[in-house]
Amino acid sequence: AVIHPTYIPQSVENLERTELDYTKRFSPDKFEHLLNLCYSELPVKDPAGHGVIVIEPLSVSNASRELALQILMETFQVPSYYAAASPQMSLYASGRGSGTIIQCGHAATETMSIYEGYLVPGSLMSYPDNSGRKVTSLVNKWLRKYVAT
Repeated sequence: AVIHPTYIPQSVENLERTELDYTKRFSPDKFEHLLNLCYSELPVKDPAGHGVIVIEPLSVSNASRELALQILMETFQVPSYYAAASPQMSLYASGRGSGTIIQCGHAATETMSIYEGYLVPGSLMSYPDNSGRKVTSLVNKWLRKYVAT
């Protein structure tokens, strides 16, 4: 089944930000809750009939990945699972398997080189001082200073 990329289930759209953990800690209960919401609202009602691709940041630990796999396989009986790093998938989406990625996230900006789908050893650089959170804070500060309310 193909799901239109702009389809956002009503219950998922109305989730409070506090329900999801945006830190690097993996919460099995919240992950399972999110999957339950998705499978109850999406046109795909039978998870056992469809494989799952999980796109994750580079910072995900093996223990968290294994726990996510365990939840998907045991609770939802998905037949197959593939975990891919988000920079790798960015390259694939642009039709390339090799390149340099600059990824600006909430907690840090990271640069890395990928060659034929694999991270080049020693190429990952993280810049926590140039994070999305800090950019947002700076823009808010400028807006308060220069825009009359």
